Amino acid sequence: MTRKTSLVLILAVLPFLLFMSFEEEHHDSNSMAFIAKVVNFLILFGGLAYLLRKPIKQFLEDRVAQISTTIRDAEESRHGAETDLEKTEKRLNELSQEVEELREKALSDGEREKERIIRAAQQEGERMKEAVQHEIEMISRAGIRGLKEYAVTLAAAEALERIQKRLTPEKHTQLIDDSIEKLENLHGKSRSD
Repeated sequence: MTRKTSLVLILAVLPFLLFMSFEEEHHDSNSMAFIAKVVNFLILFGGLAYLLRKPIKQFLEDRVAQISTTIRDAEESRHGAETDLEKTEKRLNELSQEVEELREKALSDGEREKERIIRAAQQEGERMKEAVQHEIEMISRAGIRGLKEYAVTLAAAEALERIQKRLTPEKHTQLIDDSIEKLENLHGKSRSD
């Protein structure tokens, strides 16, 4: 057996031996019981400490390394998160500025479009006004021409009716004879010249 194993065995059995020896002596002394308990405690926990020293030390070292790694990772994550937050805030500010610029551009474009539409509507109104005036003039002229033609037709009809009332067959014959005579006189004058 190794020295370590022997020591563990001794430490494990010693409390039982001490307890038995106290029982055999039948001392009711409180101080002896207290000392026995203290020795028992020291042996038990001293042995456990001796046996578990290396595993506990390794566990604590591993735990410290794990906590250090966790802290380092947390620091890196925090630093990355702060960097991301700064980038996000910067981008948010840029987006706010872009939104404001787009809003102002849209307003100015809207105003220009409004003015363009108003000018186009005014021009179209003027064009329509001119077209309507031209059409009114054309209709007026056509109406006036129609009225003149109607007046001429009425006047001709009236004249024809008057002529027909005044013109009797004798006057008709007289007019034809007068016309022929005038033509002969004219024709005769043009020959002599």
